[in-house]
Amino acid sequence: MPIEGDWLDLLSINNASYTSCLEIALNNGEPFPVSYLPVRSPFNRIHIYNGCSDTVSGTFIIGRELFAPNKVSVSIPSTLNANITSPLDSSGYVNIDVQAKAGYPPYLEVTLVNAQTITANGESSNVDIYAYIYVFVFIYVSAVSGTSPSMNVYLNAYDSTSGQYVTIASVTDITATGTYYMTASNLAVRYVNVSWTVSGTSPSFTTTITLHAKW
Repeated sequence: MPIEGDWLDLLSINNASYTSCLEIALNNGEPFPVSYLPVRSPFNRIHIYNGCSDTVSGTFIIGRELFAPNKVSVSIPSTLNANITSPLDSSGYVNIDVQAKAGYPPYLEVTLVNAQTITANGESSNVDIYAYIYVFVFIYVSAVSGTSPSMNVYLNAYDSTSGQYVTIASVTDITATGTYYMTASNLAVRYVNVSWTVSGTSPSFTTTITLHAKW
């Protein structure tokens, strides 16, 4: 269900077996505490399962500002009824969190290194992930040469206040061709980059690195 906001009020839900039909996740991925109704909490998503055999309805308030909430009523599995006090955007999505997203699309894909022959330590330029909290980095190594070559790849968060980088994920001791990856979530930084170090005698790694991010 393409609705996101800073917080969710769950006022009522009519079916104790809702978990087979409805998933509400907090920002940290934990289940929404629906056993304590009414309840308010920051949230990440509302997921309505296709093929659910039960009917579950509830009253939700979703929004960014306490005094101007957007009210949504949900009935599943076959019907989704929404009474939205703010207009839909051009794609038909509920435009609740536009200020926070600041016009960023829901998905970002960037090629940082494109079939590059890596023979020395280096790093990519910064990537702006202002609107994104989930990052996934693919590392494709298509050729390796040298004596005892080894490569480490790091995902780094940039602190604009100090100008320093902090490693938040890594893949180490790459010595052979293959596909590798690293991930990070719940990020609260504006920029990240990818860096690498190599060791051995005349090390050479033909490498492609792509970064993917989503809300």
